[in-house]
Amino acid sequence: MTASTTRSMSRAVAQAARYDLRFFRSHPRFAAAMAVFLFIPALYAGIYLSSLWDWASRTRNLTVVLVNQDQGAVHLGARVDVGRTLVDSLTEDPRFTYRKMADAESAMQAVDEGSAAFAVIIPHDFSRRVVGADELGAARFTVHASEGNNYSGAGFARRFAPEIATRLNQRLNEQRFDAVLKMVNGSEGGLVQLRQAIAQLIDGSTQVAAGTHQARAGGQLLADGTTRVAQGSGQLEQGVKSLDAGSRQLTEGVRQATEAIRAMRARMPPETELARLRGGASELADGQRELAAVLVRLEEGARLLRDGATTFGEEAALVPFAGKALADGTARLRDGAGQLHDGLEAAAQGGMRLEVGAGTLAAGVGTLVQGTTALGTALARLDAALPPQRTLDAFSSGQASAAQGAAELAGATLRLQAGGKELRAGLEQLDTAAAQVREGLLALRASLPPPTSTPNGTPAGLSSTVRAQLEYSARVPNQATAMAPNFVPLALWVGATLCAVLFAYQKLPAPLAGQPTLGIVLGKLAVPAVVVAGQAALLAALLQVVMGIQVVSTPRFVATLVLTSLTFLAVLFMLVRVFGSAGKLVAVILLVTQLGASGSTLPIELATPFFQSLHPYLPMSWSVRAIRISMFGAYAGAWVQSIATLGAMLVTAVAVAIVAGRWKVVEAEDYQPLLD
Repeated sequence: MTASTTRSMSRAVAQAARYDLRFFRSHPRFAAAMAVFLFIPALYAGIYLSSLWDWASRTRNLTVVLVNQDQGAVHLGARVDVGRTLVDSLTEDPRFTYRKMADAESAMQAVDEGSAAFAVIIPHDFSRRVVGADELGAARFTVHASEGNNYSGAGFARRFAPEIATRLNQRLNEQRFDAVLKMVNGSEGGLVQLRQAIAQLIDGSTQVAAGTHQARAGGQLLADGTTRVAQGSGQLEQGVKSLDAGSRQLTEGVRQATEAIRAMRARMPPETELARLRGGASELADGQRELAAVLVRLEEGARLLRDGATTFGEEAALVPFAGKALADGTARLRDGAGQLHDGLEAAAQGGMRLEVGAGTLAAGVGTLVQGTTALGTALARLDAALPPQRTLDAFSSGQASAAQGAAELAGATLRLQAGGKELRAGLEQLDTAAAQVREGLLALRASLPPPTSTPNGTPAGLSSTVRAQLEYSARVPNQATAMAPNFVPLALWVGATLCAVLFAYQKLPAPLAGQPTLGIVLGKLAVPAVVVAGQAALLAALLQVVMGIQVVSTPRFVATLVLTSLTFLAVLFMLVRVFGSAGKLVAVILLVTQLGASGSTLPIELATPFFQSLHPYLPMSWSVRAIRISMFGAYAGAWVQSIATLGAMLVTAVAVAIVAGRWKVVEAEDYQPLLD
């Protein structure tokens, strides 16, 4: 771009701006209007925001109906009334205004008619289900709200219902834990007794452990003993077998001994021979004594002979001539006498010994006779005492049976040995288990929990006993559908405002001057009325056909939109008639005022008192209400009242337009649409 072009552009901008700036000097009203327009955005935002400013602090203006049908329950001998507890806890909450009712139908009707935001209905078995607590959310109360009346108001019920359940669960848990603590305090003595009992159990388990340890040692000894018994039973079996063989030999030996004894008895000498033997032995002893005495005398004679021979020899030696021979003969006589003396001496000694032996023989023969007699008697007794053959046969059979029993005993002792080993293993396990029991009891005593009574119900039921059950009337399928009653009146107001932009409501063609005002007003509203009615019909078709929104009654819905458009048109016409062109500005301000005072976004109870006071007198309030009724069946279907109120406002606006304002008469050719 060149410098000359830039200068030309700047001059055009300045000249065009000067033409507009002249309006401020030549048209003072234009300057005043511009001054007002400066504040329009701030005024628009201020009006709308002030209607919603700090709405949360005004929730107390919402009415909540409470219906307590709970009949209470008896638990552990005490009366429980959870329903009354819930009602008391709710009435202590300052966020809402609570109104109590006796029956659920009246409460739901109040909600459906719009006189209450929602209702809390407590069933008759509420306390019984709370006490039972047999499942999660066992006790349910109902929160009834109408989404069609006000979707945002129903949102309060959706958010408040779980909060009620949480609050009541918290209070119930506090009461339960308070009862638990009281039980703990009241069961202190029982806990002491329990600890004492556990101490006794520990002592007993210690003794059991010691006993099982000893039993384990005894089991070891028993196992060892059974092993030795098994070994001994084997040896016993062998011994019994040997005894069996010996018994057979003994039986045979006894039989042979019996035969030998009987043979010996047969060969025993009779008593007469034994008597003669005893007498002969006695006579032999007497003769032997006499012989010994004779031998002694012979010895003495031989000694004398020897001595005499010696003396004779000595004296014979003195005899001459024959003395020597005589001495020699005497010497031989002396020697023979000496030998005779020695022999007789030996014979005397032998005789003495023979005497002694004869005496001994006589005594022995006596003893022999006595022994033989005793032997005969003993053999007779022995023969009588020896068992008969049948007894010996029975003894042999018994020994065979004993041998068989010993074999069975050996097998049994082997099984006993195996059982002893198993018993030892079991006692070892029992010893280990007894030690573990003792350790477990010690751990139990160390970590003994406080005694408590087992509560009713399940863990889930006790942790969250109460559950809110939401119930809605005039159901709204989704958030988008819920917003339709808020924006449909706004769209219809915009449509009516466009008609005020297109049609010259203030101008009157000169030929109509002097005509009846009612006819002129109705005539000037006729064409715009057809336009806004068409707008309403097209909007209804868009919502139902294109967007697929389901309504309770299509005729009522279309009629509501058409009547709303006509009422808005009449109000805007009235504003232009009363305030002139400034009426369009008033219409904008009235629009934002109605948005805050109609209760379309939030319940009107949450608006400021100023907007609450305006609410019943604004057409958009009744339009929103009528649309909700025709779409959702809200406000208990009180459609006629809303439509009648809109109709009354339509008639009032037309009446004001007739009596207020002035016409600006123009030539017929100058009567042009405002759109250039």
